[in-house]
Amino acid sequence: MNAQVDEFKIEREYEKIWDTIRTKRIEYLYNKTKDIIDILQNNIDDKMLFHKDYMLIEDIFVQMKRECYFYSSKNAKELLCLVDSKFKTIYQFREFQQEIIYIGSEHKSLTQGQKYISTHFNGAIFRLVDDENNTLNIGRTYFKILGDN
Repeated sequence: MNAQVDEFKIEREYEKIWDTIRTKRIEYLYNKTKDIIDILQNNIDDKMLFHKDYMLIEDIFVQMKRECYFYSSKNAKELLCLVDSKFKTIYQFREFQQEIIYIGSEHKSLTQGQKYISTHFNGAIFRLVDDENNTLNIGRTYFKILGDN
């Protein structure tokens, strides 16, 4: 990996932690969805759900919403920053002059395969000047850093 990108080790560490949290959320949602499917399969021959089963499904959705609110809000990310203060400056833009190639799909002002020079990077988003002299913030997954394999 490029030496300049290595400056963003804290962001990589944070992403690993956050991915672990998201995986737990997905497992939770998957299990709750299976519960709903089981209820529906018990009623597959019926023309309508029994009131009791309907209430169970509604309760499961309320549980899912309550459980996942933490993950979809900034609370989880803020909690990570409280647990470890090194994450407080995470994803702040830093000067980052780097030649990159746009590998994303069609974009109104970027050309696929064209080289650009980033001006800043925050570990997730490149800031650059596009073909029309506009400053853009675009996610790193749409670029290949030249010199990386």
